[in-house]
Amino acid sequence: MALEAIVGPDWGLWAQDIYADLGLSFDGEKAQRLSAASGQLLSVRQDAALMLHDEGRSLDDVALFLERWSLSTPERARQSLKFLSSPLWRAYTSTYVEGYRLLGGWLDEVPVGAERTERFRRLLDEPLVPSSLRAA
Repeated sequence: MALEAIVGPDWGLWAQDIYADLGLSFDGEKAQRLSAASGQLLSVRQDAALMLHDEGRSLDDVALFLERWSLSTPERARQSLKFLSSPLWRAYTSTYVEGYRLLGGWLDEVPVGAERTERFRRLLDEPLVPSSLRAA
């Protein structure tokens, strides 16, 4: 989110140049495609949390769901399941998913450039609450 907010839609090519200056290989176009594709999977963990906590589905069912829809290995799905089932951490799933959507929409309301950079600065420097982002 930060790179796209500050650099713009071609952030991958920008990052590729930075890595090249350091002697590292980085495919910026592929990184952008992977970022866009993984963004489409954003709600999978939230859906899994609802399956587990609201629908009372079994851990095995939810793990299989995570494997299939988050494109995870069985080990990674089980690790995600630990996070989703922990009373300490499970609320973060919705916080991340909904926060990403809310912040992305808020940043996208203004064009790339000085105005978006200023919005991103506000995000880092001010105690913004969801209602202030929706009202902007």
